[in-house]
Amino acid sequence: MAITGDDQFYLPSRTFQWGDGTSYPVVRFNPNRVTAQRNPIKRVGSDGSILPRSDLLGERIVEFELQVEGSSRADLQTKIDALAAAAVPLAAGDEVLQWQILGSLRRVNCRPDPPKWLWEEEGDLGLLVANVEWAFFCQDPRIYIDSTSSVVLA
Repeated sequence: MAITGDDQFYLPSRTFQWGDGTSYPVVRFNPNRVTAQRNPIKRVGSDGSILPRSDLLGERIVEFELQVEGSSRADLQTKIDALAAAAVPLAAGDEVLQWQILGSLRRVNCRPDPPKWLWEEEGDLGLLVANVEWAFFCQDPRIYIDSTSSVVLA
């Protein structure tokens, strides 16, 4: 598997894909939950700070809300199990998460959290599990442009 179009997401190390064209459509995607580490030097006995200092980015959390679709109850359970298996922590540490939106392929280095969903009467619609939340912890807050080609400058 690989990303073939917009609105698709992929964990290459686990060969797990979700988003457009899969059984795991994405309802909401938020790659921008990142903290800023402020480091001002405070003034003593006055308002504000003496020197403005560098603001650095802290960790990033990439959040998803998705659904799980199945063609039968057994198929739905298989898809739920596949999603749970794709979120098992690895001893190797960070891994790549890729996505493509608006024709631009991006990636972060991250670790997945277990997916969260609550079984509710209105949330179990027969062959659909709605509102599954899945998050990824990125110690490195940068979002990289990912490309299958490279440019060599002579």
